[in-house]
Amino acid sequence: MGVVASAALLLTLIMAHGRLHGPPCLFRAAFGIPCPGCGLTRSLGCLWQGRIVLSVRYHPLGPIAFAALAATSLWSALYVMLPGARPMLRRWTRHLRDGSMGWPVLVILLLVWIIRLADAYLQGGVFLW
Repeated sequence: MGVVASAALLLTLIMAHGRLHGPPCLFRAAFGIPCPGCGLTRSLGCLWQGRIVLSVRYHPLGPIAFAALAATSLWSALYVMLPGARPMLRRWTRHLRDGSMGWPVLVILLLVWIIRLADAYLQGGVFLW
């Protein structure tokens, strides 16, 4: 999991400072509306550039996702490098491993998506896609 989190951070760092674009949204291509995760790649890229307000406009959960990816990367590195700390690291993450965080995260993601869709429908212009 740490390798995936580190790769995601590295790729968004490269995209933020290069002329690369993220992958196209297949959900949007199929259904004509943005998916719940649309804008996350751009949001993370903006965070690498220090543009926090723009990051939140692209996706309000971007800063949280960035922090979660960074924490996962750090946790994994500590787990590998410090075998004596593994019991403590396991205790810190037991809620993540038992799956109890999955539903609340999904509900929050869907609620944010509905708010962003409503903003687009009402032409509020608060969020960017």
